[in-house]
Amino acid sequence: MTRIWQYQQYTLSTDSSDSANVTGGEAGDRPSQRVDIAAAAAAIAGMKPTYVCSLVRLRYGMNLTEEMIGDFNTIRNAVLIESPSVKFDVELNLNPGKGDDSDGQKVYPDADALVRQMSDIDAILHPDGWWFDYYSAAYRRRPDLIAAINKYAKSKGQTVGGNIGGGGKGESWIVPTGADVVAFVDDSDDSTPFGYGIDESKLSATRANISAASSDTVLLGHIHCNPQDGPSSEPCVFMKDWDAPHRAAFIEYWAIQQSKLGFTAMWPMFFPLCPGSVAYDATSDFLVKGSISEGVPARDGTVYDFMRELALGEEVSGTGATTVIPQPSTATTNGATSKSVTPSPTMVGTSRSQSQAIPVETSPIQSTTRPSAAQTTDPQQTAPVASPSMPVNRGSGKIVWDHLLTLVAVLVLVLNRI
Repeated sequence: MTRIWQYQQYTLSTDSSDSANVTGGEAGDRPSQRVDIAAAAAAIAGMKPTYVCSLVRLRYGMNLTEEMIGDFNTIRNAVLIESPSVKFDVELNLNPGKGDDSDGQKVYPDADALVRQMSDIDAILHPDGWWFDYYSAAYRRRPDLIAAINKYAKSKGQTVGGNIGGGGKGESWIVPTGADVVAFVDDSDDSTPFGYGIDESKLSATRANISAASSDTVLLGHIHCNPQDGPSSEPCVFMKDWDAPHRAAFIEYWAIQQSKLGFTAMWPMFFPLCPGSVAYDATSDFLVKGSISEGVPARDGTVYDFMRELALGEEVSGTGATTVIPQPSTATTNGATSKSVTPSPTMVGTSRSQSQAIPVETSPIQSTTRPSAAQTTDPQQTAPVASPSMPVNRGSGKIVWDHLLTLVAVLVLVLNRI
C-alpha cells in the first residue's frame, strides 16, 4: 500500500504546519523526510514488487491532474524496468455516507457516474485493476455500484479489490461478490505490545467464508489508516507517538502474522497518513543497529531497509521507501484463472537462507492491456514510545536454522571423537 496522491494533495510534500513531527521526533533531529517523485520511483523499484496498490486515490467529482498522471507514469516506468510483470491499480472512495451528501461525503449519484469516471481514468492511466475504499459498506448499501464495477472490470480484463469491514464479533468481514482481492485492517488490541493487532477470530471466519464460497479471492491486510479520527487514531500514533524501532517492530509483527495466520501483509512504505494528506516515509525513518532487539537490526539503516530485508530476504542498504504488496500467484488453465498463495522464489534474496526470510507471495493481478514502460508517457519526471530493548518475536525460521547449525556442530564433534 503506497499513497502518492490523496485526492488533490501530494502526500510526500512537507506539511509546514506539522513538519516537526510528521513521523515522530523533534524538528531538526534528522534530515527532512519528504522526497520527490524520482526518489519515490527508485525506492519502489528497489522493492522489486509484483503489485503496487493505491498510488492515486480519488473520489466522485475528481479528475486526474497532469501531476498525478506524470507521477503515476514515472513510478510505473521505473518499476517496470526492474519488475516487468508488476501490476498497478487506482483507488476510488466508495463511501456511501448518508447517500445525499448531507454529511459532506461526495457520493456517486448512480452507477453510470462511477463507470464514467473509471472509463476516463482507464483511457489515461490504463491500470491493471481497481481498489475501492469502503468496499464492504458500498456492497451493503450500494449494490448497484458493485455490479457496475464488476461488469466494467471484467470487460477490460482488470481486477477488483478493496478494503473490507463489517460483520459481528467473531464473524467474517463482508466480502463483496466478484472481489479478486480484499484487505482487512487491524484494530485496538491490548494483548499485543503495540496496543493494536489482528482480529484472529474474524480473520479465520473470513478465510472460511471465502473457502466455503469456492472463491479464489486473495486476502490481504494492512495497518489501519483513519487519520480523520484525530491524534489518537492508529496512523497518528504510529507516525507521531512511536519511535522508529517501535514502528519497525510493528511491521515485523505483521510480517510474522501473515505466515502464522494465512494472509498477505501490505508493506507500509508511503503509508499510513497523518494528517490526512501527509504520508509516512520509511526511507527517512532511521534505525540504529540493535535498536529493535539484541543484534536487530544488524547495522544502522532505515525502516525501509528493514522492510526490504523482511520482504526480499536480503541484507541491503537504504535507497528509499514505498509501500508494495507481495501477493498470491495466479495461473491460467483452459482459459480459467485460479489463484494460490505460495512463496515466491523471485522475492527471496540469496544473501541469507530462505528459511530465515519472512515468506512473501506473488501477485493476484492478472495480465491486462496495460502499456509497457516504453509505451507510457511522462509529462513531468507517494502510544507510548517503545523501549529499544522491547522483546520481538523473530519468527520460527531463524530459530529452526540456529538449532540446525547447533545439531550439525554437535554431530561433527561426536564424529571427531569416534
